[in-house]
Amino acid sequence: MLSTATMIRLGLVYGNLMANVRATNEKLRRRACAILSAEAELGPDEASRLFDASGEDLRVALVMAKTNLSREDSRRLLETSGNSVRAALERA
Repeated sequence: MLSTATMIRLGLVYGNLMANVRATNEKLRRRACAILSAEAELGPDEASRLFDASGEDLRVALVMAKTNLSREDSRRLLETSGNSVRAALERA
């Protein structure tokens, strides 16, 4: 419980899903694409293409999907929002 609250405060969670997934292997890549697909209401192929376009950064991909910003603009927005997807989307 304590670790979950900490993760939420650090902005590493979006909805009830871990947004700070580092896709270091194929299983984690599939998980990140599934999260993106579910949260952004994208088909699996579209989510995979967007995840690739984000530089394989789920947080950037989520911001890109929800705001139609470029990868660079999404990354910049995240940085100015404490790397929190929720805060970035509120600022967009």
